[in-house]
Parts: sequence; structure tokens; C-alpha cells
Amino acid sequence: SAVADGFEQELNMAFNCLIQGGGGASAAVSQGNLTTAAFLVARVAFQDPEAALKSCCHSAVFNRGAFSLIAKILQQLPGLRGQRGGEDEANRKDVQQQEAGGHGSLFCRCLQTVVRGKPLSACEKEQLLKFLSLLLTPGPTLQGEQQTQRFLSPQEVVNTLVLPHLSAEAEETWDAELSLQLLHAALAVGVQEVTPSPHWVLDCSPFPLLYILAQHYNQTLMCWERSSEDSDHLSSMDAKELLESVLSLLGQVMGAEVAAAPGSWSRALFWLYNKVEELDWTVRFHLKPLWGE
Repeated sequence: SAVADGFEQELNMAFNCLIQGGGGASAAVSQGNLTTAAFLVARVAFQDPEAALKSCCHSAVFNRGAFSLIAKILQQLPGLRGQRGGEDEANRKDVQQQEAGGHGSLFCRCLQTVVRGKPLSACEKEQLLKFLSLLLTPGPTLQGEQQTQRFLSPQEVVNTLVLPHLSAEAEETWDAELSLQLLHAALAVGVQEVTPSPHWVLDCSPFPLLYILAQHYNQTLMCWERSSEDSDHLSSMDAKELLESVLSLLGQVMGAEVAAAPGSWSRALFWLYNKVEELDWTVRFHLKPLWGE
């Protein structure tokens, strides 16, 4: 389309703006180039936000090394998050309701459209993971003095880009291991920052999520007991360690929430404990913080 063609031209100009300021350029000059690049992309996004975001996502995933630039540009364009700006309580509640519903923002829908049905190479998966990890991190303002709000919230990543791809009925948009890596990146945000109570993960069906992770971990252990020919996509040592890390992280987060209000979680704890009793005993070991042990 004309919009897509125009976007590619603007994006090339954006790349050139940053490249020209590379090397020994001062921080002020580099920031000026980024501002210009963001303006060029914003000009196309103003005409058609969906087409612009799809092109951004395509470039970030499939153009080698482009993910960092695209993330920096998007962090300068908070309007593309789907909010009307501002950090007031009403805006936060609207976005949280949208994320909790699993529908996701325009950005997440565009990203899933771009990668749907396309087998991703190892490099493309790595670029996707790094791209989303950058968007989960607050970026500098145009003046470089303060930090902007993160472009993506961790609960949106979990609800729209993780949960739908971990369940038994998961659509094969990307593999389960990539979903686990995204979940780990989202949980790491809470570890690195002072997370308000209640924790954002409460908006992500945490107990069903814990059970899904426990099932995957149990299947991984079973694969290790069988011949390698019967192994599935989560049977590697890396996947096993990733599952252990995610189970422990989520268990610690929910353990703290349970300890703060034990009466509110008794039924959910009882349900989860009965479910994991059917699985390998090591699953309960990784969830010790939940049981108060």
C-alpha cells in the first residue's frame, strides 16, 4: 500500500538519522537524531497507526539489528501505546481492564499479525525477545533527563503474548519456549523495580498460570526419562532450567501475596495443591514459598 511504501521510506530516513550521529557523536547530538527519527515515524503513524506499527514490528523482528532502533523510536511515541497520555488513575484503569481481558493493545495485535504463520529462525526469536524486553523498560525522554513510562506493561505481555501460547489449545504463533522467555522477562521487571502491592501478576490468572507451568515442567521431566526420540520442544536442559526459574519467580511473587492476605487465597491454594499432587514431587518443591515452607 501507499502507506506501507511511505513508511519504509520514512524508516530508512530514520535509520540514516541515527547512523549519521554514530561514532563519537555527543549524547546531545545522538538524542537529536533519535528525536528526528521518531518524528519521521510519527508522521506516518499519524496517517495510519496500524500500518505503522505493523511495519515497526516487521522491521524489529526480521531486519537484523533493527530491534534496538525501533524500540527507541516507539518509546518516544507513547500515544501508540493506545493511551491518550497522562498517568492519571482513570487511564491506568482503562488500560488494565483492556490488558486483563487478554485483547491487548493495537501494538500487540499488530505484532501477532506480523509473526502469525511464519516460522521464526533462532535469530528472529532472539530479536523479538530483545525488542519486547526493551519495550518493558522505561526509556529516556526526548530531553534525556527523566524516564518515560514503559511502552509495554508486563501484564499485557503475559496476558496477550504468553498465556495464549502456553495452554493446551495454544495457537502455533510461536513456540512455548519463547513464551517462557517472555514470561521470565516480564517477571524480571518486578524483581528489578519496586513493585506496588497488589502485584501486577494478579491480573494474569496467576494460579492457573502456575498450574500450566507445573504441567510443562512435569512433561519435561517425563521426557528426560524417555528416549530422546520421544522428547518434545520443552525437553532441553535450557528449557528445564527456564521452567524452574519461572516457577520459582512466580512462586515467590505469589507467596508474598498469600502471606500478606492468607484468608483471601485459601481456596486457590487448595485447588493448586490438589492439582500438583498428581505431578512430580519436585514441582511442589519449586513452589515452596506458596505453601509457607
